[in-house]
This record gives sequence, C-alpha cells and structure tokens, in this order.
Amino acid sequence: MLTILVVLAQSAALPDAGAGDPSVELLYARGVEEALEKLGRNRRIDAVLLAAGNETEAIESAIGDDEPAPPTLFRARPSEILKAALARVVTAIEG
Repeated sequence: MLTILVVLAQSAALPDAGAGDPSVELLYARGVEEALEKLGRNRRIDAVLLAAGNETEAIESAIGDDEPAPPTLFRARPSEILKAALARVVTAIEG
C-alpha cells in the first residue's frame, strides 16, 4: 500500500476523489501547519504531492526545515488536474 499526502492551499476545499487505485491511500492537508502535523504523526507516508499553488514553495521549504528525512516531494504542475498529478506520483514511486 502506498500512502500519499496531498497538500493543498490553506483555503482549498478537500476533493471528494480518491486515487482510483485500492493500493493507494490518500491523506489530505491544507496549508503548511496541517502538512507538518500529518508528516510528524504518520511515518508511513511514501510521497508528498504539493498542489498548493502559490503556497507550494513555502510549504516545501517548511517541510525541508522541519523534517530531517522527508518522503519524496512532488509538485503538481500549475495546470495539471489533481488526478493526473496523483497518477504521475504513483508511477514514479512504483517505477
């Protein structure tokens, strides 16, 4: 089972969509505080998908400062649909 933390902008609504793959568990966080909290509590996270728009760079920096050995970080492309970004992450991890 792969566990992916999807980090959205602080003001973003959580999506209803799952990964579409029963072997992938998605966790969601909004903003830097929630992302750091989930990373600190859950050592099973295999990858982090940063899909927070303008907040992405600050969140990525905070994760690097807070986590000595963070999971692999991926950035969603600006126009990329979340489902496509997740598929790209799963492919890279399983690769």
